[in-house]
Amino acid sequence: MSRKLVSATVDAFTGEATYDGKTIEARLSGIADMRSTGTLDDLLGKVHSEAVRMAVGEVIVDLRNLEFMNSSCVLKFVTWLSKLEQSPTKYKIRFLCTNRYHWQQRSLHALRAFATDYLSIETR
Repeated sequence: MSRKLVSATVDAFTGEATYDGKTIEARLSGIADMRSTGTLDDLLGKVHSEAVRMAVGEVIVDLRNLEFMNSSCVLKFVTWLSKLEQSPTKYKIRFLCTNRYHWQQRSLHALRAFATDYLSIETR
């Protein structure tokens, strides 16, 4: 059974992270735009802190229900990846995306350049 770590909603954006004893899974949905940058930043910061504290091997980020993400929100992922790169405790990040939203493939492949050793992308 999964335990909720953090949950946040602002306008049309919702994010939630759970822990199943082995892996943290963050699910994002709706629209991540300027109004949600602070919320997303807080959520990713908490996910990173918990992943390091619990020494998880993997964090899954499910974007399949995220219709849109603007560049300011993408930069919050770059910040998260930078924190991971500087952290003595490493974990893998696996993004789950869909072909329904074309921005996902472009943005995620650009993010891969920041964390080639830690980041994978899975399309479902």
